[in-house]
Amino acid sequence: MKPFEQINWGFNSVFQTGKLSIGIVIPIEHYLNGPIPTMKDHLEKVKLVESLGFTALWIRDIPFNVPSF
Repeated sequence: MKPFEQINWGFNSVFQTGKLSIGIVIPIEHYLNGPIPTMKDHLEKVKLVESLGFTALWIRDIPFNVPSF
């Protein structure tokens, strides 16, 4: 397998030849009461995710609240 190009610390820590990286999609909260998450205590949640060994945080490029889904 061809090695990944070294781009920056974040990319290099997530994409490594022969290794699996696992990430979490953010926001990390349950928000049924409206279309927008509160992001309350989000930094603490992100730090917990990192301490548990997850490699990346993924942010979606489409809205979460889409009634037609």
